[in-house]
Formats: sequence, C-alpha cells, structure tokens
Amino acid sequence: MTSPNHINFNALIPKFDKRTCEIGDQTFDISNVPMGVGVVFLRSQTDSMYTTADATIDATLIMLNQKRDANNWISRSWLEERIPGSALIKVTNHVLHPFWNPPQKEGAETSLQKKD
Repeated sequence: MTSPNHINFNALIPKFDKRTCEIGDQTFDISNVPMGVGVVFLRSQTDSMYTTADATIDATLIMLNQKRDANNWISRSWLEERIPGSALIKVTNHVLHPFWNPPQKEGAETSLQKKD
C-alpha cells in the first residue's frame, strides 16, 4: 500500500561522476551541484537588480567552493584575476555543465515513487 503523504525525491536526484578542474594553482572538485546553484538562477528571475550574468558567476563560485573549507573559499575577485574575459564563457559552461545537463536515471526510478 502506498501513502500519498510520502514521496521519495531520491528518484529525482542524479548521481554525478567525479569531476575536477584547475584554475591557477588550485584544483577544484566540481562533482556535485549544490542547491545554491539553482537558487541563484531563481533569484535572477525574481530580482531585477540581479542579472543572469551575476547568477552565472555566483553559481560558478558555488560549484568551485563546494568541497572547500570556508577559510579557503575563492571570491569573485580571485576568479576575475585568473580568468580572462575571453575564456569566461568556456569556464562557466564547463563548471556548470552538470547543472544544465544532469545525468538521467534509467528505469523505474526516474518517476516519483511513493512508499508506505
């Protein structure tokens, strides 16, 4: 018997392969997509003073900082000093790729499942 009061959202959460990137002398683990990435893009849709460009840079920073100790987080200025404008789109596209193109689960797990 299933319960309408319990939905298994694990069926919607993709599993990502290990991914890393290097910027300057730093290596970053960008394997997962933290919730904050989606939040900044939602903010860009509701806050007229917060642009999609702002959201893209902030989402990239969230991805880069996700596995780092708060004392070692990189800032927007750190990123700006190391990535020339001509490479920014390539870097952000690579870092945010799993957000824009999440892996798809196969089989019955792809739909929401209700449990007893």
